[in-house]
Amino acid sequence: MKNIVRGEDDIRRGLIGNVGGKGRLATLLTYLKIVLLLFILVFHFMQSDGAFLKEPEARFFGAVFPDTAQEYVREILTQIETSIDAKGDRLIVRDCGTDVELQSQEIMELADSGIETLFVFPVCENGLEDALKDCAGRGIRIVLVGNSCRGDNYGWAVVTSQNDTAGETLGRYVSVETQNARILLLGRAENAACRTQIEGFREGLLSGSTEKNPPEIVREILLPDAGQEAAAAEQADVDPEAADDSYLDAGREMFRTGIGLQDRSREMAMDLVRRQLHRGRDFDLIFATDGSLAAGAYAALEEAGEADSVRIVAVDGSPVGRRMLRESKYLATIMEYPSLIAGEAVEQAYSSKAGGHSIRVQVKLLTKNIIYSYDMDKWE
Repeated sequence: MKNIVRGEDDIRRGLIGNVGGKGRLATLLTYLKIVLLLFILVFHFMQSDGAFLKEPEARFFGAVFPDTAQEYVREILTQIETSIDAKGDRLIVRDCGTDVELQSQEIMELADSGIETLFVFPVCENGLEDALKDCAGRGIRIVLVGNSCRGDNYGWAVVTSQNDTAGETLGRYVSVETQNARILLLGRAENAACRTQIEGFREGLLSGSTEKNPPEIVREILLPDAGQEAAAAEQADVDPEAADDSYLDAGREMFRTGIGLQDRSREMAMDLVRRQLHRGRDFDLIFATDGSLAAGAYAALEEAGEADSVRIVAVDGSPVGRRMLRESKYLATIMEYPSLIAGEAVEQAYSSKAGGHSIRVQVKLLTKNIIYSYDMDKWE
C-alpha cells in the first residue's frame, strides 16, 4: 500500500476545492430564485393586463363661468385650467354668459357627465340653490370662485377677493384725500361681491372722515339683473315709460342673450352717467365696483367735457385699470389677484382635508404714486 503524505499546500487546495463547489451551488440556487421571481411577476402582469405600468387615469373636473370675455373672469378660468392640465387631469368648461338659468342647466349637465369636482363663478346671487344642492347630494365637490351666492353652504369652499377690504380701503382713501366729496355710486344689483364692496366703502368713508368735511354719497345706481331694467331707470330718476328704448333694450338683451356683459355694462354705465350729467351734475366723484362700470362712467364724463371735474375710484386692478390710473383717469383703484384666487380654488379641489372653507384673497390699493412699479400689460 502506497503511503500518501499531504503537505500543507495539498490540504489547502482541497479545502478551496470544497468551498468552490459550495459557492457554485449557492449561485445556482440564487439564479433559480431570480427565475422563479420573474415568472411570478410575468404571471401577475398578464393577470392584471399590465395595469401597474399604466399611467393613472385622468380625473375630470367641470367649470361653469359667466361671460369669459371679461378679463377678470377669463384670467381666473385660464389659471385654473392651466393648473389642472399640469396635473394630467381634464377640465370641462361651460360659458353661461349672464344667464343664471343657463348656468344652472349647465351645472346639471356637467354633474350628469360624471365629474368629481365643479368650479362655479356665480352669475348672480340667486338662482343656483337647487343645482348646487343636487350636486352636493351626488357627492360632487363644489368650489365657488370669484363670488358667492345663495346656496353656497353646499359648497366645499368659497374663494373670493377681500371685497369688504376693497371697498373699505377705497372709502378711507377718498375720505382722507378729498374734501366734501359728493359721490355717485355705481354697482350691480343681485351681486354679493358688489354689495360687500359697497358696504365696505360706506364704512371706510365713516372711519376715515372728520366732522369738518365729510364725504357724502348723493346717489346710488345699481345696474339691473334680469327683470329689473325699470328699477334701474327709476334709480337714475328717469321715467321708465319715457326712457328711450335703447337703454331698456340694452338691458333686456344683455340678460336675455348673455352676450357681451363687459361691453353692455360699459354702455349702460355710460348711458346712466350721461343721464345724470344731463340733469345737472351734483357729484364730483364716482365709485365703481368694477372696471367696465368705471370705463363707461369715464366715457360719459369725457363726452360731456367733465373728465377733469369728476374723479373716479374703482375696484379695477386689471392692466386696463392700471393704465387708467397712470393716465390720471382714476384717482385710485384696488388691485385683485386672479392668479391667487385660481390657485386657492385648485388647492381646495385637490385637498384631502375637510371642506367648508371661506377663503378671502388679499387686495391692494394702487395710487398714481406707486403705479409705475407695476406691469401695465398683465395681471399680477
